[in-house]
Amino acid sequence: MKQYDDIVAGSGVSGLTLALLLALNGRKVLLLEKAPQIGGSLRRFYKQGIPFDTGFHFTGGFSRDGVLADMLEVLGIRNCLKPVFISQPGANRFVFEREGSAYDLPSGTDNCRAALRGYFPRESSAIDAYFALVQKVCRQTMSLDLRKIALTPDVIDEDYISLDSVLDSLTSDARLRALLSAYCMCYGTQPKEISFANHARVASGLYESVARIEQGGEAFINAFRGRFSRYDIDIRCNTYIAECARVQNDYAGEFVLNTGEVIQADDCIFTVHPHEILRTLPQHCLTKAFVERVSAFESSIGFFSVFGEVLQADADGFGPSIVSLFPVGDLNVLLDPDYGGKPALEVIRSVEEGMDNKRHCVINAFEPSFYAQVRQWADSSVGKRPQ
Repeated sequence: MKQYDDIVAGSGVSGLTLALLLALNGRKVLLLEKAPQIGGSLRRFYKQGIPFDTGFHFTGGFSRDGVLADMLEVLGIRNCLKPVFISQPGANRFVFEREGSAYDLPSGTDNCRAALRGYFPRESSAIDAYFALVQKVCRQTMSLDLRKIALTPDVIDEDYISLDSVLDSLTSDARLRALLSAYCMCYGTQPKEISFANHARVASGLYESVARIEQGGEAFINAFRGRFSRYDIDIRCNTYIAECARVQNDYAGEFVLNTGEVIQADDCIFTVHPHEILRTLPQHCLTKAFVERVSAFESSIGFFSVFGEVLQADADGFGPSIVSLFPVGDLNVLLDPDYGGKPALEVIRSVEEGMDNKRHCVINAFEPSFYAQVRQWADSSVGKRPQ
């Protein structure tokens, strides 16, 4: 029987990060993945030899001293990843279709603020106040600076104020409100529901810079895999915990895998869907309060996606770029599960190297999609879904 210090169930970006952090601290780790390969939604897929990203498309936080760059430095994989900054003029564009208006937000917080002041000169004071409040939140958020992360985080007032409430206090201009809340599309929560603090924590990195990564999400997987080879990390794919055994005082002494193998470990950390955790843990150990709490978690918003290649395009001038198309300017409406109108659309351009070693002009297009809209296929699998 093999013995480990830790089992990490799930090898998406959270599981990969956790497994490496544990190993960096001298732990012996078993990383389990139910799918045939590690990486979760970081993994790319290929059609006709052309790579397309599934869940990773662009990121903030990669600028100098950005929180993502710092995190990757700590993990030892920063130099394995090559960012491609989306910074050329017009590369980050927001289009309001009903009004026929378009706004370009350049890289750099100061540049972005200046651009908005140029578009909305009468709202300059509101724009300044908004960015000042974003910066205040980030200064007071310990987790955005790894040099201070050991300090006790302070709960700030903006954790209890919605983004909508802050915008209400600053401006009544509908287009400006939409632009200031546009990055709600990145985390899928309505302005009336997200706290201003959490919005600021996400948006601040995107205001500073937006970047794709060469080789997309696959680059992260390869970087983690390279680091894993130096530490005591075992990886098992097509494998998951089928049963917790030898349970005494709510403590599992052994874990039975679907392969029949029995594993001993001091700790098991789940980075999978919460409902999978309920199905894995011994039912007699689950309190009613815990089951109700996990069952009450709402499914987050996803995207319906279309992937394609643009033929006869000039790869040298094709990308990268992001265009956000808003049929209406109210993000509360566009991110409402009951909204039945024309959806918002994100269109991402990039140039990717295919298996033929040629550069291909690629389009990824996304529209918001809610779990209720795809619930009927919840138990289906790739290659076995109805038309």
